[in-house]
Amino acid sequence: MYVDSDDRRDGPQAAITSLGLNVGDTYRYPLTGTPTETNARLFLNSIDVEEQAAVSNGKKRFTLAVVFSPIDPNKDPGGPMGEDGYRDPFAAPPTLRAYGDPEEEAVMHDKDGTPILNTAGDPYDPGLSRPKSLLIFEIGRVEREFDYSRITDIKDHLNDAAWMGFPARSVMCLDIQPERVWSSDANGWTWPTVYKFAYREDLTVDDGGDDVVLYPGWTAKVLNQGLRQKVSGERKQIFIDNAPVSAPVLLKDDGTVAAPTDDPVYKYYDYLPEADFSVLDFPSDLFSAGTPEIP
Repeated sequence: MYVDSDDRRDGPQAAITSLGLNVGDTYRYPLTGTPTETNARLFLNSIDVEEQAAVSNGKKRFTLAVVFSPIDPNKDPGGPMGEDGYRDPFAAPPTLRAYGDPEEEAVMHDKDGTPILNTAGDPYDPGLSRPKSLLIFEIGRVEREFDYSRITDIKDHLNDAAWMGFPARSVMCLDIQPERVWSSDANGWTWPTVYKFAYREDLTVDDGGDDVVLYPGWTAKVLNQGLRQKVSGERKQIFIDNAPVSAPVLLKDDGTVAAPTDDPVYKYYDYLPEADFSVLDFPSDLFSAGTPEIP
């Protein structure tokens, strides 16, 4: 197609601007005026401009080749294409990778919530464990700059409130890895940064009364036992058959020695610090975005 200009000082950019086109626009024909046909699955990928010799009446002519394709340049992993023909790496959507990381977990109850004890009412030594996959997800994006205090403020912390669909205190930031990289698109330094998180949820079972916490997420669950007991406000060595015990014995909630018929007591400790994860400002659909099936 042709674009004529009355001003000999106009260059190719003026010719492109006059059409009101931007890379990423969907197909329409004609390109100006009321379209007679459109296609939402074809995207403008490039505009090639060639300056022609002067035409009559002192006008300047440009020949434009407009290329459409099914590829949306604004969905490129490197970022959307700007009007200047360069990609904006800072506007690229974050990447997301998830996987399971195997670990061993102590088992203190069976699947029905019954404490696992020997016939004398003591825990097994060594105790039982089970394999479990810890859900890991890594988020990557390109940032304009990086504040190193973000590592100390968020790494090794739990989310202090519901975040990205996850309950409070269920996600730990395992690592934050920034890297300084020169970008020709940005014509400056960029910071590709990877955020690594781990998710744990409380696993409980209904035993007919209060729910039994089998696995308490990031909260430490410890069997209440020891070599000493609390008597009249003082810690005293525990004796059995007139001899001090050499292995921990179960204690009641008040710190005294438990009877063989007493249920084990477990103590829970929230020892990990919390942080405001919302300052990371990830898109709200990061974990839910997908491509619906076309009917």
